[in-house]
Amino acid sequence: MSTAHIPDRREVNLCVVADVDRTFGCVTGLALSALILVLFTLPDTAKQVFMGEIGPLELLTALMYLVAVVFGAMGARLAVGLSRFHFSLWTLLCFVFFGEETSWLQHYLGYRTPAGVEVVNNQGEFNFHNLKIWTSDKSLIAWLKEGGSFSIGLQHVFNAGFVSYFAGIPILHAISTRFRRLAGRYQVPVAGTGLMLAFLLPIAVTVGIHLGWYHDPILMEYRELLFAACICTFIVALYRDQSVGVFRRDRGDAA
Repeated sequence: MSTAHIPDRREVNLCVVADVDRTFGCVTGLALSALILVLFTLPDTAKQVFMGEIGPLELLTALMYLVAVVFGAMGARLAVGLSRFHFSLWTLLCFVFFGEETSWLQHYLGYRTPAGVEVVNNQGEFNFHNLKIWTSDKSLIAWLKEGGSFSIGLQHVFNAGFVSYFAGIPILHAISTRFRRLAGRYQVPVAGTGLMLAFLLPIAVTVGIHLGWYHDPILMEYRELLFAACICTFIVALYRDQSVGVFRRDRGDAA
């Protein structure tokens, strides 16, 4: 008789899945993708208004991170154990994202950039992601096509982290019982299918357009808003489940 370990069903079912209704996610994803066409049709003057430092796109992006901070902090207060750790970590990250997006409120308060920071910041602002040591004069796609020096900027690190967490982890969660058991052991919250449809679909559209045939700065600003909206919705969904005392659990059988 085989003595191989058969995973306890309870071990597999501890994964916390933060999600929205799949139909709602699909409709939202299609609507956000269609909105890209609207942005393209805007005259250049309107695009400049939308992309301004205190324009609608930045304001909405900052607001999303601020809402995520609030709900993350409330979730951490209610949670226990490793769940509290994950809420606290996301709260800290979103606070940093909010600060960086607004250059730590410099865009709104209008304070001067310290001289030491101004000379080493590509935009002369008080933030870290635009420091010269983090940025590159060559885009990733250009480097792949042409070769040459390329520094891994913080924006690339953020993009890679976002894709890994909101696409890579859900895919592993769907196909691997071993990963589900590991994620369950450490109570790692996983984005559900509805959430992926709502935000990864339009994000993929912006990336495809950008790399394929059209480059417009408003596309990147819109993608940053989608990143923020996805993270915010994810944390609010986690808080929703935490506040009622019942997380949605993965129901897959052990392989």
